[in-house]
Amino acid sequence: KANVVTCHDLINLVRPDTFRGKARFSSVSMSTWKWAINGMKVADRVIAVSSHTAKDLTTHLKIERSQITVIPNAVDSSFRQFDPQEILDWLKLHNYPTNKFYLLNVGSNNARKNVDTVLKVLLQLNQQGLPVNLWKAGSDFNAEQKAFIKVHGLEKAIAYWGEPDDRTLIELYNAADLLLAPSLYEGFGMTILEAMACGTPVVTSNTSSLPEVAGDAAVLSDPLDVSAICNQIHNMYSNQQFRQSLIEKGLERVKDFTWERTAMQIAELYEQTLLEKQKQ
Repeated sequence: KANVVTCHDLINLVRPDTFRGKARFSSVSMSTWKWAINGMKVADRVIAVSSHTAKDLTTHLKIERSQITVIPNAVDSSFRQFDPQEILDWLKLHNYPTNKFYLLNVGSNNARKNVDTVLKVLLQLNQQGLPVNLWKAGSDFNAEQKAFIKVHGLEKAIAYWGEPDDRTLIELYNAADLLLAPSLYEGFGMTILEAMACGTPVVTSNTSSLPEVAGDAAVLSDPLDVSAICNQIHNMYSNQQFRQSLIEKGLERVKDFTWERTAMQIAELYEQTLLEKQKQ
């Protein structure tokens, strides 16, 4: 019998502060989680979804690098680029003016997702006169963020889309002018690939696995440097040639991330591990 375990991230160990106060019995929750992940130490092989996650496994669990195989996640083929008319029709359907520049943020509102910075970026861009709106999909803003939005009069510049189904999410990616994903930590970064597959430029962080996933097809920034992120969005807004180059690079980049390829790599590793086990 061979044991292969897939690890997506070790966020609880790497950034325990981002989960503080989230669990009803946090000490029990963490202890249970640590007990569960210790199983990876005795597995025959461990699959990491990124080289960064592999590094975390060696650093925090002391698993030998030779026991870890990096097999990345992928993006579903349903995430596709719309033609310009489809996008215009969608904007018209939802009463969104075409003279706005739409930022999209997708995901939870855990502290590591850095939504506070997204709101600070939106505020600064509006103060600078850029016609920017924000669409938020996934978890809602927390109480402090809602207070920030109200204090700074950003209500009309923000639309919260809840947790959309795949069809609506793909529409949002296509209609948005860029994905803003300044996460502080990601084990992989699925939203980057989803945006690229839809022909949406990406501004993301220069931390954790995000540069590895993005390659040269996204703009990378210090996730806490609001002014730097704003400058990059200004460039994206004013430089159509640069924006188009990112779109083309993104569409090319996602070709390396298919579930068929991922499944084949996993199947081959399972077979190899089983054969090695049988020889012992």
